[in-house]
Amino acid sequence: MPAEVGQKPKIAVAMSGGVDSSVVACLLAEAGYDLVGFTAWTLNGPGKCCNDALINAGRVCQTLGIPYDTVDLRGEFAHYVMDYYNQSYEAGLTPNPCVECNRFVKWEALIDYTLNTLGCDLMATGHYGHLVHQAQTTRVYKAADARKDQTYMMARVYPKDLRRTIFPLAHATKDQVFAYAQAKDLPTAFSKESQDVCFILNGQQHYLTSVFGPRPGPIVDMDTGTVLGEHQG
Repeated sequence: MPAEVGQKPKIAVAMSGGVDSSVVACLLAEAGYDLVGFTAWTLNGPGKCCNDALINAGRVCQTLGIPYDTVDLRGEFAHYVMDYYNQSYEAGLTPNPCVECNRFVKWEALIDYTLNTLGCDLMATGHYGHLVHQAQTTRVYKAADARKDQTYMMARVYPKDLRRTIFPLAHATKDQVFAYAQAKDLPTAFSKESQDVCFILNGQQHYLTSVFGPRPGPIVDMDTGTVLGEHQG
């Protein structure tokens, strides 16, 4: 814990509706912290980051007996993540939407909501990483479970936002998290993991075509100049 928040801070648990953040909420509740769970609503539709996340996170909070809140960040997500993704591809670049989402949505926007709307001192998440809060700075180290380490995705998160963050799963493995969730009979104990881009449901080609429309062009042999066929863009 950063020294400035004291020994028993009020903590907002950012909940994705998955097993990791559910276990974080349970661990902190059992430790006696004053908690509120909350979820960012970033997309319409089913699935991770969408309506299902709100339902599952709410069920966990009800099970644990802690208050639950939601924050509508669909506009921020569309601007900072989806627009960035689309514009990058149109410019011939390869985007990394999760890095931008972490920076602007999962941290900057959620820390602001944590401090200024929920009135909490810290935000806890289910990320696999290790934060060391020192007197003048917060350092990021890899998680104990190297297979699940997510610190790469935090590369562009502002230090001031990490300063108000804790990772209770820093020293846990994924297997331990699942075992704990099942032992506590949490509603998300058997939830499946997802590593896909959350707003792309039917494949990248289908998504980009829906955004930009078909953009066919010739397939050309660069050595001979021979047209070999046509691509769809």
